[in-house]
Amino acid sequence: MTKTSIPWLLLVLLLWLISGAWWHSCSRCSDCYAAADTANSPSTAAKPMLTISDQTAADAPTPVAQSSQSLRFIQSNDTPIVGEETQNALQKLVAYLNANPKKSVDVNGYYQANEANASTFENLGLARANQLKQKLVEMGASSNQLTPKGILKNELINQNDTLFGAATLVFVAPMPTPVEGLIAKPFNVYFDNNTADIDQTDALKAYLDQLKTYADKHPNANITITGFTDHVGSPKANLMLSENRATFVKNFMAKKGFDAQRLQIDYKGMENPIASNETTEGRAKNRRVEITIKQ
Repeated sequence: MTKTSIPWLLLVLLLWLISGAWWHSCSRCSDCYAAADTANSPSTAAKPMLTISDQTAADAPTPVAQSSQSLRFIQSNDTPIVGEETQNALQKLVAYLNANPKKSVDVNGYYQANEANASTFENLGLARANQLKQKLVEMGASSNQLTPKGILKNELINQNDTLFGAATLVFVAPMPTPVEGLIAKPFNVYFDNNTADIDQTDALKAYLDQLKTYADKHPNANITITGFTDHVGSPKANLMLSENRATFVKNFMAKKGFDAQRLQIDYKGMENPIASNETTEGRAKNRRVEITIKQ
């Protein structure tokens, strides 16, 4: 070996050591990335089961039905995907409800904020809940034992655009409904001057929640929505405005889950004022829609 060849051998040896260390480091990184990808993959996430239990039973929670398959929905779609095992679980629920007609279940439909809502309901969760309720009714359940609700839940498991656990069925304790308060007098929804836009107050929300519960449990009850105006403007224009207001409230309630066929509208224009039209405060009270319920 000549003196001139020694530096070259040392250089080759050094390059070999560097490349070996780099390859070892990269292979470990690849393993880390692969592990991270596996951990974050939707396919490895634990998918929720469907468990239905009557938590309102007097002695202890009563198991009703269970399925290893949760209720699933395609993203931005409201039609439930129900496998055979889940179908059997739902049938057991229907049988339990039929045997216990005083029991009630909340049909909770979940949705994510980034989902498109092509339904007529206020949100996709409520649309999913109503679709599931309709399926249970078709299987033999009583409609007045099922209350659909829409709930925002961004943590749903999404695998290949399929959402797992996007609906649950929860037994609820019976709540006394203040029937006298709902029926005794109309609930007034107020409007700004010459508009058909309502002020969505906490009182309105609480009233509609009570009314929805009552309507679900009393399928023969009808709801009348009557529009009124103040005396500003022509009778013809005010009659049309009162109709628009009544229609707006009907559509608003339908989006909240009310059965539109049970919502009857009426409109009176300037008729039947409940306060003086000579004052600003009185006119504000007359610009209203009255919601009444009749058994």
